[in-house]
Amino acid sequence: MTRDELMTLLMTHWPNGEDEIPLIRRGQYDYFAAALQRCPGSPPPESLDNPDARKRCPDCDAIEGSLHLAGCDMERCGLCGGQYISCDCRARRTADTPRVPYIDWPVVCARCGALWPPFFQVPDAEWRHYIQTDQRRAVLCQPCYERIQAWIDTDPLQPPPTRFTR
Repeated sequence: MTRDELMTLLMTHWPNGEDEIPLIRRGQYDYFAAALQRCPGSPPPESLDNPDARKRCPDCDAIEGSLHLAGCDMERCGLCGGQYISCDCRARRTADTPRVPYIDWPVVCARCGALWPPFFQVPDAEWRHYIQTDQRRAVLCQPCYERIQAWIDTDPLQPPPTRFTR
């Protein structure tokens, strides 16, 4: 949230600027007690405001939104986004390098949206043949991959490729 967005939010809920702003203390963090507007599709409020409903780091048990404990294998580098303990940024890190709080990002199939699809292996050449260039780093579940493969291999309506095919 930018400074201007914060000021707009404060002026919306406390227009005269003289009322005390209620804060709720949860753990090490203070939250505004105002009813903040949520975007459609955002997580339910109880998972954002209730520390007990948030996920925890499987390695150091840090709650979502808090920093990992020192030496945690799951911590991300604040410079490159890679795994902190094994990235190549060690020489460039300083005391001012930001630390990345733990957030549980689910693995989602890019096509159907299935959560945590099981991983499967495909030879690189086959993957390049069936998956368009800008989606090759995306996660696909095996049923979606097999469907794409079948469409490309068996589509009778597909015209033969020519120089003028769009």
